[in-house]
Amino acid sequence: MIKGPEQLCLLFNIFHDGGLTLQSAKGDEIVLRVDIQYLAERFDPAFEFFTVRLTGVAELWFAADGREQAPLTDSEEIFALELEILSGSVVGEAVNVKCASLSLSPGQGWSTGNLRLSPCCAEVWDQGGKRLGLTELEDAARSYWDEFSRRGR
Repeated sequence: MIKGPEQLCLLFNIFHDGGLTLQSAKGDEIVLRVDIQYLAERFDPAFEFFTVRLTGVAELWFAADGREQAPLTDSEEIFALELEILSGSVVGEAVNVKCASLSLSPGQGWSTGNLRLSPCCAEVWDQGGKRLGLTELEDAARSYWDEFSRRGR
């Protein structure tokens, strides 16, 4: 199980460029689909996504950069924005996930914002239903980015 803001931040950094889709939200539990083919293929060439269950979610909101409107707090509204993960950072006991979206300013290109959440724990499954640990995900991401950097030379 992935616990605490530092590990959760690392998880979101591993999922850099992943697209977030809400699968379900009930009480303090949120289940997300993270579409990130380049990483999912590391576990099976046919895979395209992971499932992430966040439990103990005490805080959830999204605020678009450069806008003075109140942050969104409804999970359906937040994930309808088709957010893509850029990076994660720890803010106190919460995780701030910098995201990009084409849905924030339709027809005007990419916009960014901050997804703030404070879950207690996270669990991750590959597309085939195998539960994965943070170390497995980190190793797969490191392998991908090492290969990516060698291709760029």
